[in-house]
Amino acid sequence: MSESITTKEKVKAYLGLSGTTHDNLIDELIKNATASIERYCNRSFTEDEYTQYFDTKGGESKLFLRNFPVASLSSVKYRGGTWGAIQWLDLNVNDYLLNDNGKVTFAFLLPEAEKYIQIAYTGGYKIDFTHETDTTYHTLPFDLTQIATEIVAQ
Repeated sequence: MSESITTKEKVKAYLGLSGTTHDNLIDELIKNATASIERYCNRSFTEDEYTQYFDTKGGESKLFLRNFPVASLSSVKYRGGTWGAIQWLDLNVNDYLLNDNGKVTFAFLLPEAEKYIQIAYTGGYKIDFTHETDTTYHTLPFDLTQIATEIVAQ
């Protein structure tokens, strides 16, 4: 489940509002703005566990995970068996490498195939506005929060 990428307090400060008259409306606008930004960016920003499937074009050796930054990979599998009896088979940990921005590089060229690779991972940003300056708890980029705040304020 996605967490909001801005807060009611930030929106109210941006607009110079006090009091609680518009709080319910602001809360709803924050949810809608977060959902719209995530839809536009085709990703979730909240750190969570994700499973992503990849169609491979053939001859490529790199895939990009949608919800970066990536904290860890749980599994990397390839499709075996038949369409009627698909089996997901583990790749050897020495057959791929993950870098910081969510790029997975394979030690071999991938074939052309639909839904050939399945990657389960923990990715996204830590969101905790109560500890906004401590990157142990909050890693969401400031500019993303600012954009969401401005969209809500419009």
